[in-house]
Amino acid sequence: MKITAVVVSTQNNTISVTPLKKAGCASCTAECGHKSNSFVTANPFNLPVKTGDIVMIENSRKTQALQGIFSLVFPVASAVAGYFLMPKIAHLFGKESGDGFRAIGVLAFLLLASLIVYISSRTFLPPERPQISSIVNSQILPDTFCEDKK
Repeated sequence: MKITAVVVSTQNNTISVTPLKKAGCASCTAECGHKSNSFVTANPFNLPVKTGDIVMIENSRKTQALQGIFSLVFPVASAVAGYFLMPKIAHLFGKESGDGFRAIGVLAFLLLASLIVYISSRTFLPPERPQISSIVNSQILPDTFCEDKK
C-alpha cells in the first residue's frame, strides 16, 4: 500500500493525515471525495513534517510480508492439507473417499482458514500504523485541509 496524503495535524507527537483525491476521481460521480477520513500515522524516520505537507504513506515491509504470509500462504496451505487429509477423514466415517470428498476437503479447509484469517485480523492481531516514508512536497495547502488553523 502506497498512498499520497496531506498532513492535517501534528499535535502532541501525533501526525494525522488525509488521503489525497486521485486524478481518476475527477470524472467519478460517486461523491465519495468528502468521505476521506483522517488517520494517525507513524513517523519512524523522524522526517520534519508540518501541517500542509504532502507525504507518501506506506506499510512497513515487515507488515506487508506478514500480511502476505498470513492471508495468502496459510489458506492455500490449508486447502492443500484438506486435499491430503480428506481420505483419512472419510475413512474415519466409514466412507470411501473419492474426488468429491477431496474437493469438499479443499473447500472446507480453505473456508476454515479464511475464516480464521478474517476473525484474527479483526480481533487478535493489533494493526500496525502506516508510516510516512517520504515528504513529496513541502508546500502549505489551503486552510480547508488543516485542522490546526481552525
